[in-house]
Amino acid sequence: MVQVSLKYRVEITPREEADYQAYVAEKMAGYRAGGLSGNYAPATPDYAYEDMNAAVKLVRERASEFHVKPDRIGIVGFSAGALMAVYNAECAPAECKADFIGSIYGQLVMREMPDKLPPLFAAMSSDDELSGQSGFEIIQAWQKRGIAELHLYGQGGHNFGMGHRP
Repeated sequence: MVQVSLKYRVEITPREEADYQAYVAEKMAGYRAGGLSGNYAPATPDYAYEDMNAAVKLVRERASEFHVKPDRIGIVGFSAGALMAVYNAECAPAECKADFIGSIYGQLVMREMPDKLPPLFAAMSSDDELSGQSGFEIIQAWQKRGIAELHLYGQGGHNFGMGHRP
């Protein structure tokens, strides 16, 4: 197995600590307000999706060089990256579409359910204030096609508690 990590472009944030904290607080309030209802999709810049699509395409084109099968290229994303992985399944051009995706504590939001979907692995905590109560209709749609596995943990919050260490 070969693992490639994508460092995609993100939006520019304020440089000063106080301004950055205010910016993050405003963003998180928006995520929380709509995250539980499943009606809020964080605004990820188009160039982040372009980076993800370019990465999948590049790995597929250079599969023999990387010693991987060109039809076994997947995306596993965490949090915002998980949202991007689901977006790839929904909207990416064929040459950029992953063959399987993993959504780890990501908000499961889809505007359209395409006819062809890759297999999905999803893991989240039910007490995740950003995504733990949304997206189950998407999981069910994938499960009806027999290509989804969901691991729902009772506790862990967003990031499975990684941000709460002393």
